[in-house]
Amino acid sequence: MAKLRRGEKLEPNTLEAWKPSAFIAQNPVFTLDELRAAYRHMGRDPRSAQEIVSYYLAQGTLLLVRRGLYAHPTWVDPWRLASRLTPDAVIAYDGALSFHKLTGVGHSLHFASTRRTPRLNFNDILFDVVRVETLPPHETVSVNGDPVRVTSLERTLVDSLDRLDLSPDLKTLWNAFRSAPRVDPKKLLQHLKKLNRGPLLASRLGLFMEARKEVDHDLSLALKNLALRAPAYFDRANREKGMEIISRWNLIASDVLHELSA
Repeated sequence: MAKLRRGEKLEPNTLEAWKPSAFIAQNPVFTLDELRAAYRHMGRDPRSAQEIVSYYLAQGTLLLVRRGLYAHPTWVDPWRLASRLTPDAVIAYDGALSFHKLTGVGHSLHFASTRRTPRLNFNDILFDVVRVETLPPHETVSVNGDPVRVTSLERTLVDSLDRLDLSPDLKTLWNAFRSAPRVDPKKLLQHLKKLNRGPLLASRLGLFMEARKEVDHDLSLALKNLALRAPAYFDRANREKGMEIISRWNLIASDVLHELSA
């Protein structure tokens, strides 16, 4: 049976064949409200949804992620799960890096939302919300029929340098820049300027773009014009004695960055 889509009209024979078990099998992550909506769509009593969920929980074929949210006990796509933790979740930072296949799925996955939600530890992954007043610009991508909101490739790269605390380690991040497919330099620069974080972020971006085999000439010039005019720590939260400067970007950086950018 094809996956039920919102607003889809089904033929009578399909209505007769529909079973709650089919919905659950086709939706590795779902909310109780979604199952109730499916019941209503099929002309059935939505109050039965709680009963069938309780049955599958007792059988061990469903797991309660948190109140009203359920998942299969086998491995669940972490981005689909994150997208259900709040109604407006946008996969971002380390979560978006892994979504775009620039890194593997690590032990943390961040998403932006205007709503509060507790941290979730599921399948050894910590799902953390980054509270925002306004959702970041994003794309909506279909993942096995489910819409998942995620920041664009270019925005993800810039955001990861802006919030180092929400990003993987420097070597992993450097490799992400190196392995990224075609990157639109205009979109990179546009987002950098929109963030308006000042010259430190421009210098960080200029340095990390060196991870790539080729750097757009106009982008490089623009970043040089926006970059630091005096030395500053690459990461002000992690300053150590003996750090040396990467003079072309005026960044005082750790040995790791010196080795990566040599």
